[in-house]
Amino acid sequence: MTAAPPPEPAPPAPATASRRSRWWLAGALLGIELLAAVVFLVRGFPYFGSGLVPHARWWEIPLALAHLPAIELLSAAGLCCGFRNGLVLTHVIRGGHIRMTLTGTGILIGSNWCCWLALALLGQSLWTRRRGRSQPPPEAAST
Repeated sequence: MTAAPPPEPAPPAPATASRRSRWWLAGALLGIELLAAVVFLVRGFPYFGSGLVPHARWWEIPLALAHLPAIELLSAAGLCCGFRNGLVLTHVIRGGHIRMTLTGTGILIGSNWCCWLALALLGQSLWTRRRGRSQPPPEAAST
């Protein structure tokens, strides 16, 4: 009698739960971005020069800090501040907040989404590369 070969391992389960959670997270972040857009359009941006304005409410601080990568990117591109280019931030300050244009709000939100997306993709790439190195190579099938 010959022994039957061992059964092959089952294929891994599809990662649908992981994909669902990623889409849920992306949707939640997009919702926060849209909420921030409305807040910035109505109240203005609570950041000027080298720090937050003194009249910023406590809930505006995380919104402003989350958008600093986009502000830095737009500043490097010459699109901020309103004193030189009023496309994103205007030169009007009311109640300690810098007024934004409708076009500028869209540019800020879009560039912020791109900045964080690039950082997330870079982090995921580094994570998968690191996980790939830590796993041992598959064993060669013996004959």
